[in-house]
Amino acid sequence: MFARPVKNSKPIECMTTLMMWYLYRLHGTTPTAPVYASRPHEIFNGFVKLVSKNALKNRNVTFYANLLKVTPNYLNAVVRGKCCKSAKEWIDTVVIREAKMMLRGSKENLVTIAKALGFNNAAQFGTFFKRETGMTPMEYRNSQGV
Repeated sequence: MFARPVKNSKPIECMTTLMMWYLYRLHGTTPTAPVYASRPHEIFNGFVKLVSKNALKNRNVTFYANLLKVTPNYLNAVVRGKCCKSAKEWIDTVVIREAKMMLRGSKENLVTIAKALGFNNAAQFGTFFKRETGMTPMEYRNSQGV
């Protein structure tokens, strides 16, 4: 599924993996079995697959670590080794991409979008979105011409 990394290509590999997740999400499919046989590769690919299915319901690194039968610290080390991001940063990136798609692709109010993304309320979603993107959800939506 993912090409073997070239030396010093972690940012490129991370971007490629994130783009693959985005394409899978758009087409409603999930990644197939990992190509690599080593345990870190299996863990990373399993993490990507689990996040693509569960990021809107659960943004807790411990949740994913438990499913993969590893410690949260080890999961962070594996993810950081593959793409120079922590597991939490990866999850947040996936949630932000989904949020941006929802903000661009619908006229739903922020309360509905926040609930769909697994936030308790629009204020919590707004704080998260602003922290990650530097703009509020409405500023983002307006900048996209929606």
